Amino acid sequence: MLRKNLPEWLTFWSISVEPGRHCLSAKTEDVYKFSGSTVLSVLAFRLTDIHQPGAQLLKAPQKFDAPSTGRDERLSPPADNLQTLENTLTSRSRTTEHRPIASLLRLSRSLTIILLALIASIYVAAYYCYPWKDLAAMELPRWIIKFAEGVPNYTRSREYKPLVVFGSSLIIAPSSRLKDMHFSKPDEYGYRTNTPGAAIYESAIKSLRGQAPGTKILAVPGSVVSDQVLILRELLTSKKVPKMLVFTLAPRDFIDNEVGGKIGDTPTARVLAFVSHNKNFWPQSLTLAAIESCWNTHRSYFDLVRKHFSRSLRDKVCTWSGHPKDLWTSTLAAKKTDRSMPPLNEGAAEAREEKINADSLNLEAMARDLKTYRGRYQPPNRATFEQQVAALDQLLTMTKEAHITTLLVEMPLSRENLDLLKPEQKTMLAANIKKLATKYDVQFVNYNESAKPPFETADFYDSVHLNKQGAEKFVSVFSKTLAESKALQSTFPQN
Repeated sequence: MLRKNLPEWLTFWSISVEPGRHCLSAKTEDVYKFSGSTVLSVLAFRLTDIHQPGAQLLKAPQKFDAPSTGRDERLSPPADNLQTLENTLTSRSRTTEHRPIASLLRLSRSLTIILLALIASIYVAAYYCYPWKDLAAMELPRWIIKFAEGVPNYTRSREYKPLVVFGSSLIIAPSSRLKDMHFSKPDEYGYRTNTPGAAIYESAIKSLRGQAPGTKILAVPGSVVSDQVLILRELLTSKKVPKMLVFTLAPRDFIDNEVGGKIGDTPTARVLAFVSHNKNFWPQSLTLAAIESCWNTHRSYFDLVRKHFSRSLRDKVCTWSGHPKDLWTSTLAAKKTDRSMPPLNEGAAEAREEKINADSLNLEAMARDLKTYRGRYQPPNRATFEQQVAALDQLLTMTKEAHITTLLVEMPLSRENLDLLKPEQKTMLAANIKKLATKYDVQFVNYNESAKPPFETADFYDSVHLNKQGAEKFVSVFSKTLAESKALQSTFPQN
């Protein structure tokens, strides 16, 4: 029923539309027949008062020509207007069905969503494209990074050697003394990747057996046992599985207080993490440990990028303003202008490389090195020791599962260096290594155990690194050890 109190500009239409049914017009009692199937209720506004699209479809009823039916047709609505009205409202109902799509379109136009997508895109680009060498070298000497880089360079190359030697700078020193080093082209900073060669050992083994397997030395200065696990995992992942592995170890590899529990922040761990970090953008699995590891990777990576970016910005500001960025730079600048100041060591990395290239005993280097190792050995850290022993257990488990023949060799140290170890440290270390060697049926050779070791203080440059004389002796002794070992004889039988 039409309300009588409605304002004149508002007309209420109630159209009941069903096939074969009739309905009354709003202002007359005339009956019209339609073919629709829906009940429509609309509010019609006169165009003179409300100007909206589609309002002309609901104009006030007007007279139109139609076959005479004997009733008053002055107020009857035109058929074409009603049909257009029905089509319009039907299309609107269809649009309502696509509201989720419309919601997504409105969401995509949200400023917050656009900003979040932009930040995510920048982070992904930085994660995959940021120069990882700059990040890896933060707070670490680049000369160590270039040695550690030799591992991924080998795994990514076509080179393959059936015999691989693991170790630290102790096994690098003989190759360096005897000029058996491989150098890559200098990078943008002038540094070259150094890889110790193995031709000196292959030649010595061939002279003893008539043949020698191809040998590759994958050693990183400052590496510990847990680093060797990472290197072996990298070899297994890249399908560069050797037939035989020789692990050259030393007491420092198990009890280094400078490393402590930060096994994930060593030069080897850092370089390998950056080289393979593209594979760790997503968790390897949906386990809690994998998700936590992935989260820690992203957190540490973001922190390094933030530090590197802030330091780069600081350097640029200091360069632009002429202000020294730190006390060392300020002192160095003053030294260049004031000749009365004592000379400074401008290149710590170069000095460290000079140490590796020394050819004779240096008493000053010996004293400095003993002071460093005293802090590495003492006080004993039981947690660090147990952690590295567990890493050796893991390493031998991996070699056994991969069917890799293994040989353990303790590198020679000067008597002065060994005296820094407490008796219980020596006993505990030897007992644990022998226990694991027996467990996995692995041969263990210790050059420091005999009453008269084959190396003397005169064979060292400092307390741990061999000089040229000691390097020549070591190549002979080490090659003989390999040639006579059951591991090499069973893995590479003579023809």
